[in-house]
Parts: sequence; C-alpha cells; structure tokens
Amino acid sequence: MTITLVSFLIALLIGGLEALSVIATKFHLDSGVFGAVSALNDHSTALGYGIIGLMIASWLASMVIYRMAGFDNLELAAAADAPTSDPS
Repeated sequence: MTITLVSFLIALLIGGLEALSVIATKFHLDSGVFGAVSALNDHSTALGYGIIGLMIASWLASMVIYRMAGFDNLELAAAADAPTSDPS
C-alpha cells in the first residue's frame, strides 16, 4: 500500500505540474505559481532524481515496518498450523 500511495501522489504531482505548465503557456502566464511551475520544469532532472530517492526511501521504510511488525513470520506460522493431509 505504501508504494501504491507514493506512486499515486507522484503521478498527481507530475500531472498537476504539467497541467499548470500547459495553462501558463496557453495564457502567457509567468508570475506567482506559474513562475514556480516553470522553474520546476526547468529543473526536471533534479525533480526526477528526487522522485527516485523518494521511491527508494518509501520502499525501504515499508520493508522495515513489514519486518518489525512481524508480518514475515505470519506466513511461517500459518504454514505450520495448517493441517496436513494423510494419503492413507
């Protein structure tokens, strides 16, 4: 769920920036929010590296939480408690 949420938020951010960029270009807007959007578009490489870093950090955090909560042991416990079928 963590990775899905982060992916959704990143897609929403990029889509919003692109939509604002199109609006700014269409109506020749270059101040305020539209100036900030233009600056972000000019530094899209750095934004991309930031997104990659965010994805890696969220993946690592998700893995640590998964292990600290003991969710990886649930599968082993369920397999040990499952009844075995005797073919005889």
